[in-house]
Amino acid sequence: MKFLKPIVFSTTGTTDLAKKIRLQLERKLPQRLVSKKGMVGKMVVDKFSNENLQVSIQNIRDHYVLIIHTQAPPVNESLMEFFALLDAVVRAKPAQVLITFPYMPYSRSDRKDKARISVMAHRIAKIINSYSLSSGIPIKVLLLDPHDAHIKHYFEPDGEEITAMYLLAAGIKKIFDLDNTIIVFPDNGAAKKFDSIAHFLKLDIAYIDKRRDDHTEKPRINKIVGEVKDKTCILVDDEVLTGGTLFMDVEALYKEGAKIVMIAVVHPIFSKKEEIEISVIKRVEDSRITKVIVSNTVPIEEKLRKANAKKFIILDSAPLIAEAIKRIICSQSLSELYNPKNLKFYS
Repeated sequence: MKFLKPIVFSTTGTTDLAKKIRLQLERKLPQRLVSKKGMVGKMVVDKFSNENLQVSIQNIRDHYVLIIHTQAPPVNESLMEFFALLDAVVRAKPAQVLITFPYMPYSRSDRKDKARISVMAHRIAKIINSYSLSSGIPIKVLLLDPHDAHIKHYFEPDGEEITAMYLLAAGIKKIFDLDNTIIVFPDNGAAKKFDSIAHFLKLDIAYIDKRRDDHTEKPRINKIVGEVKDKTCILVDDEVLTGGTLFMDVEALYKEGAKIVMIAVVHPIFSKKEEIEISVIKRVEDSRITKVIVSNTVPIEEKLRKANAKKFIILDSAPLIAEAIKRIICSQSLSELYNPKNLKFYS
């Protein structure tokens, strides 16, 4: 099979992570696929006086094009830049396109759970599908820990999904003494979805049983299932948004007798509308949370620097994402990345 040399493009807020992924790819891919000029896609983003965006790119005809886009502020402007980039790419007639979402924008808007609401994750997928259908160019999509696994089925024929949970697990194992430690999940759904992290670490599981009377109400804690008294608790989740539920969970664990509470999260949003950019991070720093392990699927480094944060440890997701991209390009199995024995590929 003939492989086409990949070219990597990324949107403005994704630049730093995309660079790390590209450098990993240049190392991981067979060298016959790596151009002597490298894999950087040349693009220019023009913003006109009427605030319209225009993206122009280099010649990519018959190349394998990679587009990397994560949710980064300003989210809506960045998303429009992504669609402008995708439009420019498709019009330039590449052989194939792989879109990688380290954190897919609007992934929380994934289902109609109330009357007369938008479901933007589904709509974004439909737009991407329409480009492939109208142009005849194969467009694949790679998601890292989407808000819900069913999102990948919005893409046609299907999106690919990988998880950073074993990356978190490896970080936890390397950094912390795990004596008298228990993995805690924020709800039963997360416990079922991510229990593999506890099996890998050979630790017991607890979860926080919550009730929500309706969609407008903040969930209330019913009970903690599992023994957390006098233990070090590592609260694991795929995402922290405003921190409201997080702080409630932490206090509940301490009230139940937890000795120490730490956090491990894949997508560290840590933001609340109408508050300053670093307010949630400052609240974490002032809380009884002792350590926070996060990945860099969304821009977090600058926010931590501005907040002078001391409790956060960042794990690089680029080797994992690059390994997955390499496997898609080279028609290799992605399921091997769900085997903790294969951490060597990306940790």
